[in-house]
Parts: sequence; C-alpha cells; structure tokens
Amino acid sequence: MRQSLDWLLTIAHPDQETRRRGRNTVVLATGLIIFAILFIPVTFEQGNILVAQLIISVGILILLGVIWLARSGRVTEAALLLVITTLAGFSVGIVTNPEFSSSSFLIALPVLMASVTLRPKQIWLIFAICEMILVLGYVVFPKEQVSNNVRVGVILLPGLVALMGYLGAQSTSFALQAAQSSRKEAEAAAQALEAINTNLEATVSERTGALQAALAEVQMRVEEQNRLLGEVEAHRLTIRELSVPVIPITASTLVMPLVGALDSSRILQVQEQALQSLESWRARHLILDITGVPLVDSQVALGLLTVVRSAKLLGTEVMLVGIRPEVAQSIVGLGVHLGELYTASNLQMALNHIGLRSVEA
Repeated sequence: MRQSLDWLLTIAHPDQETRRRGRNTVVLATGLIIFAILFIPVTFEQGNILVAQLIISVGILILLGVIWLARSGRVTEAALLLVITTLAGFSVGIVTNPEFSSSSFLIALPVLMASVTLRPKQIWLIFAICEMILVLGYVVFPKEQVSNNVRVGVILLPGLVALMGYLGAQSTSFALQAAQSSRKEAEAAAQALEAINTNLEATVSERTGALQAALAEVQMRVEEQNRLLGEVEAHRLTIRELSVPVIPITASTLVMPLVGALDSSRILQVQEQALQSLESWRARHLILDITGVPLVDSQVALGLLTVVRSAKLLGTEVMLVGIRPEVAQSIVGLGVHLGELYTASNLQMALNHIGLRSVEA
C-alpha cells in the first residue's frame, strides 16, 4: 500500500514547487474519482440514469488523464484540466439548479482548488472565470429570485478565496524557493568541502610519499654508512694488526718490529699483541725491533719494560734491538734503567745471540 501510494505521488519534474503542485493535483483528482464512484448509486434514483452515468464515466476518464499528465511532469496542464473540468461541472450544476442563490456559493471551490494546484498568478485567471459564470447566472435568472445581499456575498466570496489562496500559494512558493536555495548552498558547500578534502588527501598522500621516499633514502644512507663504518672498523683492525706485527722466525722465536711514534694506545696495543702471540706460539724468545721508532720517552720506555716483565712471567726472554744513538741518549737522559734487558744494535746480532745460546745449551 505504501509503495503504491509513493508510486502514485511520484512526479517526474526537477523543480520542488512543481512536484508539490503535482502531488496536490493527483490527490484531488484521486479524491474526485472516489467521490464519483461513490455517487454512482445515487444516479439510480434519477430519471435519466444513462446520461448521469455517462457524465460520471467521462469525468473519471478526464481525471485519470489529469493524473497521467501530473505524474509525467506536465503539472500545469494537469492542474488546469482538473480545475476547468471541476469548474464546468459545478457551473452546469449551479446554472441548471432552480435555487441558484443557494448553490452559487459552490463556485468558490474551483478557486480553492486552483490555490493548491496552480501557480499564484494563475489563481486570478480561475477567479475571473468564476466571476464571469456568476454574472452569466445572474443574467439568466430573474432578479427577483435572488436578493442583492446574496448576489454581493456570492460575488465577493470567490475573490476572498482567491486572495487567501494567492497569499498562501505565494508564501509556500517563497518558502520552497528559500529552502531550495539553502539546499543548493548546502550542496555547493558540501561539494567545496569535498573538493578541499580531496585536495587535502592528495596533498597528504603526496607529502606522505615524499616522506616515505626521504625515509627510504635516509635508511639507505644509514645502511651505507653502517657498511662504510664496518669497512672502516675492519680496516682499522687490519691496520692495527699490521702496525704491531708479530713475525715468527722459528718455533720458539718471535720478532715484533715497531715503526712510527708510540703513544699510549699503541703501547697498550704492543703489550696486548705481544702477550697474545707469546701465549699462542709458546715462544721462548721475543725480539722487539725499535729501529723505526723516532722517539722514546719515559712513557714508551716504561711500556716496553712492562712488556719485558710480562713476558718474563710467561717464561720468555725479551731482547731489544735497533736502538739508535739519539734514542740511547734519550733513554739515559730520562734515567730509565733497562736492568738485565739484552740489547743489540740490529736484528742479525740478536738472532746470532739466540743461536749461540742455543748451541751452548
């Protein structure tokens, strides 16, 4: 039932005001059809049944045409056909009624019907037609049958109805126009907001992509930096090992040539490297060659003595070779006592000394 009613009141027109008038037209036409059908039993009491039923049938067909025109979007044509048909029916009934004065008030109904189905200005057209019918009726009927007061009242009534209908229709039209304008503004604002949101999403997406690309680049750089740092660390370890090399001469003899300035870190490295090598090789002799050391201060001398003492605890004899004259003067000037540390001018003499002692042993 609800779906059928919605289908009946669906008007194919884009304008909201026109759809409103179309729905009113369909409702009035449907009501008149129901009224006409209910009036059919009354015709059996009339003298000319066929004529009455023919008029009702034609009226129903016209009203069905009104509904079809209104639903198809031709609302003004449908409303005019409805009002004029109703006006014609009332006019025939009023004019043919002997009691014209009592039935002439019904002429205001088409004006009232026009106020809810036609545009405001078209109401006055229906009002003018009604007034013409009233004047024609008063001309046809003798004056003594209708008093002047009744005539004035009947003539003024359609005008009053037309005025009220015009004001109501005009107010409704203005209200619908204002509502439609507000709706269009709201739709425009919604579209603008949607466009802003779209642009914002595009901007956010673009910036997010740029940030992701930048982050990926930073990650690549960090990975590359870590790789380079790893290579640098590996090189540093290699250089560290090469800066303090330990060369095995025989199974029991190791040579550690020292080159360059010896600072605290390198001295510590010399100590660690020497002890690790002695433990690994289980050597009996360790030759420290300082030919390439440009300067020996107290810190370097004490560091070398630490190596000597530590090696002695492991059962290894340490020999110092390559002491140049200026280095010897520096050691003497510092007052560093080398104790029983064996020294030689070069590596060959140290090896010869080890060989002689080995032979004697």
